[in-house]
Amino acid sequence: MNASMLTNFFRALAIITALSGCRPGHPDNYTADGADAPPAPPPATASIVDTPPAAPTAAKSILLGLLLDTSNSMDGLINQAKAQLWSIVNKLADARCEGHKPEIRVALYEYGNDRLSARGNHIRQVLAFTTNMDEVSKELFALTTNGGNEYCGAVIGRSVDELDWGTSDADLKMLVIAGNEPFTQGPVSFGGACERARQKGIVVNTIYCGDHNEGINTAWSAGALAANGSYFSIDQDAVTMQVASPYDDELAQLEQKWNAANIYYGAQGSYNYSNMAEQDRNAGSLGFSTSSKRREFKVKNSEANHTWDLTEVREEQLDSVLAKTERTTLPTQYRAMDKQQLRTHVVQLQGEKKALKERIGQLNVQREQYVAAQAKAQPGANALENSILAAIETSARKKGMNFEEETAKTPVQ
Repeated sequence: MNASMLTNFFRALAIITALSGCRPGHPDNYTADGADAPPAPPPATASIVDTPPAAPTAAKSILLGLLLDTSNSMDGLINQAKAQLWSIVNKLADARCEGHKPEIRVALYEYGNDRLSARGNHIRQVLAFTTNMDEVSKELFALTTNGGNEYCGAVIGRSVDELDWGTSDADLKMLVIAGNEPFTQGPVSFGGACERARQKGIVVNTIYCGDHNEGINTAWSAGALAANGSYFSIDQDAVTMQVASPYDDELAQLEQKWNAANIYYGAQGSYNYSNMAEQDRNAGSLGFSTSSKRREFKVKNSEANHTWDLTEVREEQLDSVLAKTERTTLPTQYRAMDKQQLRTHVVQLQGEKKALKERIGQLNVQREQYVAAQAKAQPGANALENSILAAIETSARKKGMNFEEETAKTPVQ
């Protein structure tokens, strides 16, 4: 499959977060056979602390499960997933429910790959729900394609059954499945799997990688209708723009200062810090726009790193965290400091990061304005993407969700 077909696919995912309707139904007789269980967690020295920060009770969660076809024809899908991840989560991170910022959790499955167990219907849970978007990026870059059988009903059913979707009706719960073979393939009825999703309040959204009518004829549209979701097809002529801007050099320098101001701690701190740097490089390898979107997300949502970065711990909790922190888990230059010295240094870095965050935000606004101007100079470029982004706002507001208007801020020259 042509990689350009997926340009707007992952941009389209954000609109789906607003489409969370459901109604009761009944399950089919599908049960997972356990032949292809989720991978074991990494060892303690490389594990992920995924405890979310305390959130107001009025805040909702956004639970997004990505089901990606990794059969032989899907190299373009995986490449676009890598490039578009940061645009998706940036949009989700701007969501506000009753004035509060929802927690975002993403899960990832691959299906349709001959390297995966046939007894498990060629399906693998790559990641259960996580707030660690660097880990999602890492796993996307690790995916490879291989010929296989794509069983949509089976992967939907398995993700509905295996993932912890919680019990709150206020949460936005959604699956997005992408592929290009008939939706009816495999031993598990997609109708029964989608019905079970509806029972849990999960919307199933489908993306057919090919001609729109062909997707309808091969039941991708029916799959979306079966769980109150949306059906999309991808225009193979669409092109993603990777735009360089006059602000990129300064932004890159500020990001280096930002990274240097982090102080990792705990058993998972060193791993997470290294993975952050790795995902910086991965995003940079894809182009200026992807790198910019990653930087924007990383800086705007850095408080999620409080479980491994001392500079993201709230000041009122800092004394307690420092008292429990093993000095051997800190970067070498901080291990000899006593508690008060370390606390003073952390607070100082928090101030520096606040100033960096403000400046990076200002430059991001200018960069977005510059990119928008470049898009106007290329009629038709990203036209589908722009229409989908406009639909995000409309659909989300109908569901009582609002988005921060970052581009409405006046940039500092």
